[in-house]
Amino acid sequence: MKNQTFSVHAAAVLLERDRGIVSRTMRGIKPDATDGGVSRWRLRTIVEALAARDRYSANPRATPGRVNLANERALLAREQKNMVAHKNAIARGEFAPVSVLVAIMKRHNLCIRENLLGIPGKLADDLSFGDVERRVIVEEKLRDEIYQILENLSDPESYRRFADIDVSGDSYSTAEEQDDAQRSEGDTGVDRGDSPRPGARSDG
Repeated sequence: MKNQTFSVHAAAVLLERDRGIVSRTMRGIKPDATDGGVSRWRLRTIVEALAARDRYSANPRATPGRVNLANERALLAREQKNMVAHKNAIARGEFAPVSVLVAIMKRHNLCIRENLLGIPGKLADDLSFGDVERRVIVEEKLRDEIYQILENLSDPESYRRFADIDVSGDSYSTAEEQDDAQRSEGDTGVDRGDSPRPGARSDG
């Protein structure tokens, strides 16, 4: 198929593109061959022309089907600028390989799991007060709760309600909790400023 040529109709069918778009795109491009007066192009020529049209369709200055060298140079300069900025961000330590993050999270989760699984045995003695039968019940109850926690941690759906948590500060709260807190302050008339409370004695 390397040197095979295609008419507008054949290319539209092969590439599953609108025949009118293919026809208008190839109108200003010299055909690679003709057959019975029908213009034909190599598939690479057609694909590149359609790609150029798609790329510059939003730019009224671009000529459909033709490569706009000024735009190409601008796009290349932008890509190079973005590449340099990305490399600088990596050098500053703003990015980390996904494999490293995955390894850290696996060790982190393993540590949490081991500590949680050790809780029932550690607390059962203290909570059973020497009663062997009570100890078995307490340990089983604690273990059931721990298993439920581990199951929740392993389920991606359980993280959805934490998606809007603001983790930029030291205290974590969802946007909904923050709104509730603000409404509560407004309802109770709490004044967080330095103004004295009604009836408070002034040292002045």
